[in-house]
Amino acid sequence: MKEQEMLPSCLYSLGREIAEGGHSTVNICQHLESRIDFAVKILAGEEVVAFDQEVCLLKKLQDIEGPFIKMVDLFRAKGKNYIVMDLAPGGDVWTWVRNRSYLTEGAMIKVVHQLLQALAICHENGIVHRDVKPENIVIEEVRSDEPSKVLLCDFGSALDIGPDGCILTDDSMPGTLGYQAPEIFRESGSLEYGSGVDMWALGISAYFMITGDMPFDLGGSVEDYLEACDQFPAICCSDAVDIFLRCCLAPNPAQRWTAREALEYHIFEGLPEFTESPEKKKSRDINKMWYKPSALPEPMSAEEGEEGEEGEET
Repeated sequence: MKEQEMLPSCLYSLGREIAEGGHSTVNICQHLESRIDFAVKILAGEEVVAFDQEVCLLKKLQDIEGPFIKMVDLFRAKGKNYIVMDLAPGGDVWTWVRNRSYLTEGAMIKVVHQLLQALAICHENGIVHRDVKPENIVIEEVRSDEPSKVLLCDFGSALDIGPDGCILTDDSMPGTLGYQAPEIFRESGSLEYGSGVDMWALGISAYFMITGDMPFDLGGSVEDYLEACDQFPAICCSDAVDIFLRCCLAPNPAQRWTAREALEYHIFEGLPEFTESPEKKKSRDINKMWYKPSALPEPMSAEEGEEGEEGEET
């Protein structure tokens, strides 16, 4: 019988990989005592700054009820950083659309309504996500063979800029190609951008959900992309959804809807506010965690990590 692989904390067993990013992987893990499944994001030891930044932002949202992933535990060991989080069993929206089918307008509206609530909370707490996309929208519940409850995840690119803050354009190009707002592409240091980049990315994501495609051509130069962003493509959808998409995808961020403004649009009338299930809260109570960076050990060097592994084998 294959021996169960353990996480360094000895509280969880490590399961299969379910996602991979530029500097991290996400696996299923199981809390040994309760047998409850969670997700664990694993970052390399040298990503300590990114780890601390993401954890601090998640901690800021930890006690606010909203449709975003919550932390359960965190630790640093064997040259790696670990964030244990809620597990959304339905996978992500990108995989759903690619492997099954695009969403009906009704299902998309319900999903986007929840994401708008998540973004409104983030923005009002000074957090810009900067990487909203279907891969970072995970499905918690499915009803009538369509996603009915979703969560915003992966705050690895997010920044805390304060309620009225802005970010100066630089060469880092945050986000994912195809979901980046036009203002991000301006000359480095020439323009500030803010939470409007999340609304642009949400508009692109909503378009993808109901078409399975991207609204703007990515094959040319940056100049071609920016020109395409000024010409919203024709789409077979209701007039109400068309207006919503255009208001999210206004090239001028000053004319783009905010999350709170979008929530007032009539297509979202009568939809319920997000509420977290008692079961989810109970599962997270397994580990009441308070993040204290000073309490975390320093990441080991590569040499130290190799020595530790050799010691375990002997």
